[in-house]
Amino acid sequence: MKKIIVFLFAVLLISVSATAQQAPRLLTTTSYGNTLDTVLSTATKVTTAAAGVVSNFRIGVTAHVIVTKISGTVGGTLAFQGSMDGVNFSTIGSAATPSDATANYSFNTTVGWRFYRISYTGSTGQSASFKSYLYPY
Repeated sequence: MKKIIVFLFAVLLISVSATAQQAPRLLTTTSYGNTLDTVLSTATKVTTAAAGVVSNFRIGVTAHVIVTKISGTVGGTLAFQGSMDGVNFSTIGSAATPSDATANYSFNTTVGWRFYRISYTGSTGQSASFKSYLYPY
């Protein structure tokens, strides 16, 4: 009986200390509230978490961006940005998109920002859609 109680206590202790994996958070555009947005020519679009503040990320965050060509020669720049106040953003990582392609991009950070966003500035003559996710780790 004593062994059973010790075993149950150990199982309870392990289950309490284990943490559930968080699902990726889909970012939405601040301009329309959509999860998929289109960047035309040299326009800039920004995606952010719908609730604003991103929390409960223990160690870091990976941002995943999917850029899909619609027409023209796709180019421009992606920027992964973080902020503590939701107003002043610092660029954590950036990438130039390859011309005429549909591609995936990933950015990582271990800095605990309160707000995250992806900024995409297109190039002349392009039309591309993009969708972005945050993965906690």
